[in-house]
Amino acid sequence: MGRGRASATPDTALINLAVEHTAPSPAAALSACSASATAVLAAVREHVPDAGAVRTSDLSVNPHWDHRGDRLAGYAARTTLIIRTRRIDDAGLIATAALEAAGDAGQIHGLSLIVDDPRAATDEARAEAFADARRKAEHYAALAGATLGELLHVSEGGEGGRHPHRFEMAVGLAASAAPPPIEPGQSQIAVTVTAVWALG
Repeated sequence: MGRGRASATPDTALINLAVEHTAPSPAAALSACSASATAVLAAVREHVPDAGAVRTSDLSVNPHWDHRGDRLAGYAARTTLIIRTRRIDDAGLIATAALEAAGDAGQIHGLSLIVDDPRAATDEARAEAFADARRKAEHYAALAGATLGELLHVSEGGEGGRHPHRFEMAVGLAASAAPPPIEPGQSQIAVTVTAVWALG
């Protein structure tokens, strides 16, 4: 078994934002939630005009009970949006604008920085992993007084560069809050290779 690693700079930010409203009826809760989500979308698209930059990942309406759990206090409607941008430096600004548009209904559940296309770094890690496996195999063959023969089997496992960094942000921000700075750092992409050789 061989292991290899390579570094890559994240180039895409994913902002996980939820909007939630509570109202006396399911329809009223959903209507209020929809209005807030529409305001969030308008604010986000001022910064990220790409039509595919925002997607809905969840929508729910559930009974909302009082703190003792013995009385129905209304209904909670919730929708979750995933905002995608390649402008990592502006991710904090975009998140702040989205929260300001949502008002008290907005919540940020996290911001992930990913490598959108990790293939080059994965290839580098794969080559290092295979070289590591071969080095170990040659050592074992030498210990056995033999040499490596034909390569019989190779299988790969690994950790892609999809979610190298995750940041938790405040649930709500003041109306004039300054956007938090975002530092992309480096993503570590790891590959594990299992290779089997015949002994020569």
